[in-house]
Amino acid sequence: MRINNIRVVTNASTPYTVRLIRMGGFSATRLEKYKEGCRFVINRRSYAEVKTFFEENGKTLGADEPGKIFSIGKRVLGRVGLIFGFFVIAVLLYFYSMCVTNVQIAGAREPGIIADLIHEKTSLPGFKKDVDTEMLKMEICLLDEISDATVSINGNILCVTVLNELPTVSVPEDVVVSKYDALVTKIVLYEGDCHVAVGQAVKRGETLIEKTDKKAKGDVYGRIWLNESRIISSEKLIVRRTGRKETYYCSLDSEHEYKGVFTEYETEKSEVWLPMAVPLKVKKIEYYEVEEIKVEVDLEKEKEETISEAFSQLERKVPENAQNAKKWFLIKTVDKKVILDLYYEVEIKIS
Repeated sequence: MRINNIRVVTNASTPYTVRLIRMGGFSATRLEKYKEGCRFVINRRSYAEVKTFFEENGKTLGADEPGKIFSIGKRVLGRVGLIFGFFVIAVLLYFYSMCVTNVQIAGAREPGIIADLIHEKTSLPGFKKDVDTEMLKMEICLLDEISDATVSINGNILCVTVLNELPTVSVPEDVVVSKYDALVTKIVLYEGDCHVAVGQAVKRGETLIEKTDKKAKGDVYGRIWLNESRIISSEKLIVRRTGRKETYYCSLDSEHEYKGVFTEYETEKSEVWLPMAVPLKVKKIEYYEVEEIKVEVDLEKEKEETISEAFSQLERKVPENAQNAKKWFLIKTVDKKVILDLYYEVEIKIS
């Protein structure tokens, strides 16, 4: 029954009640026999008018109190049910945000073995999200035929990507070739016919020793050169924040598409708890507007730092067991720019 309706009871018989309603021109519904009279539903606003009309015709009419109480109770329960429904949804969303519902494995020859390992170490998929991804990565890398792996949690999905070890390649024994562009400095021939001499320049892949009767075997050493080039300008562009910021919130398993006013920006993401009746964990995304500006640089200081950094990179490229290292650099100045050419020379086994 609607809130603006009311159920009433009269001592008039059902036929007489219908007659009175028609005589008074009232609107009534759900007319039914009730005890010695009948009851029906009318609009709450017309209650006083209907009551007066019935009394003028010698009949009583009053509100059906049990129905009124039921109506009020129904309204209250309806509102409580709505609030409880929102509460249940919030709780379910909270528990869902704390779950890993799926494990995706890419690049593995036998993904079932990795899936079993993940389940054994973390019990995933399941109600757990504080996973030590570094530990899991180390465990996966200990498996046979896996050289590296990446493990991350994206929303409610644990993503694992593995890099398999390359199969062993058999090297033919009929020739020995150079691994580098080099200048030959030493030759130790065990078997076969040598095609190069000390002081000769060779290219990568060039034949050094060729078999005669049995196989080609020997060690050839040479000098190789590594180089890096750098350009230093008297001015450089740097990126700085302007101070303007926009903040957005979204669920943990969704990605926010920025549609704000910033054309250039930096992004910072974090997970926060919203202060609600039931705390909800969400993703907080902050967009910082940035701009490029030109600044003057100290050429001498920049040159020293660049030379040090470039030689460090060259040293990391030097093969193992290299000897007799030499390094140098050349400087050219063009307009307001300094051009650096850096060289690293070592002697290694090239065969």
